[in-house]
Parts: sequence; structure tokens; C-alpha cells
Amino acid sequence: MVEEQEQVQRSAEDAGAADGAKVPLAAQMETPTVFLMRLSKELKETYGADADLAGILVDNLLTVAPEANVVANARTAIVALAGRRAAPAAPQEVDTTDG
Repeated sequence: MVEEQEQVQRSAEDAGAADGAKVPLAAQMETPTVFLMRLSKELKETYGADADLAGILVDNLLTVAPEANVVANARTAIVALAGRRAAPAAPQEVDTTDG
């Protein structure tokens, strides 16, 4: 995974070549793994994005070789997330002692 992150970084640096130099097309191309990692990172870092939902998408759907039951797994995770969010918050005790 670290190696793939370094590849993402190198791809980003190559794409922004200094002095307006043209970057060869082969250097601009990304592997599916690099593309999905970059997309996942951007999704998680987008202001206002739902981090929990983004995590579910990244873990279940944004993979190079998804499992056969990936949609069912994602659905289950989303329903569980919705259930946790819909549950009323537990009442908090208020400290009434003078101290």
C-alpha cells in the first residue's frame, strides 16, 4: 500500500511538470489501482463529504477486483450506518452537584 501511495505521489508530480514541459503520455497514465486510490483519497478529503459513507464506498466498491457480493456488502454497511444514525442518542447525565 505504501508503494502504491508513493506511485500516486510520483504521478501527481509528473503531471505537474515544471517549466511547462510536456509530460510524455505514458507518464500521465495511471493504473486502475493508482486511480482508485487517488479517487478514494479525494473523496475522503472533500469538504462536506460524509466520511463514514466515503469509507464504505472505498472499502466495498472502489476496488480493482471487487468481490462477487460487493453490492450486497455495501448495502449492508450503509443500512447499518443509517441505523446507527437514526437511533436516538442515549441521554447524558447532568452533574447537579455543587462543586
